[in-house]
Amino acid sequence: MTKIKNKKDLYKPLVGRMVSHLLDNDYAGCESVINDSLRLQLQPGEIYSHILSAAMRQIGKLWHSGKISIAHEHLATQMTATIVDMVADKFPKLSSNGKIAIIATTSGETHWMGAKVFSKLLELEGWEVHYLGYDTPQTDLASYADSQLADIVVISIIRDSYIPGTIEAIDKIQELDPTPVILVGGPATEDHFELLKESNVLLAPDFISGMDMVKDAFGLS
Repeated sequence: MTKIKNKKDLYKPLVGRMVSHLLDNDYAGCESVINDSLRLQLQPGEIYSHILSAAMRQIGKLWHSGKISIAHEHLATQMTATIVDMVADKFPKLSSNGKIAIIATTSGETHWMGAKVFSKLLELEGWEVHYLGYDTPQTDLASYADSQLADIVVISIIRDSYIPGTIEAIDKIQELDPTPVILVGGPATEDHFELLKESNVLLAPDFISGMDMVKDAFGLS
């Protein structure tokens, strides 16, 4: 058997198959990709980051280039919501760690995938997760976090235009007593790293680094 030196060599064919199955409305095919990922001993974060998210990025590029219609992109997006749950269901959950996480996007941000994936990763690690979905007003997010005595609030942001709303949410959450840890994740964090860093929050450009930051912040192995 040929030894694969670079994990990218593992990911690429799986991503290609996932793209094809998503566009063909083939749930069984998508599950076969996930099952093959398990046989290759890929972990949840790897599957979400390097297979599923990568497949959706490719589909987004196909749409932007006019090679598929918005209907195809919407189909793939809706299927992905189910596949995110499918992946989590194939891994054992750790016992409860007694910690509470609130996860959402702020007002206007409708890209939900990053928030949902991170909610599943935290659930697998024993967190009690309150996944609020997308487009949550800043004041309501802070109020809900306060009512639940959240240990951490995770905000997912994809588009640069929602950075001001994210900073507003951070400011409101940091007024709470006790103040939860705040983690902001998503592609927009890379382009606005210095600005967000001034808010004294954890910044995670991807799922895997985000989970590592959470474990370090709470002393979890």
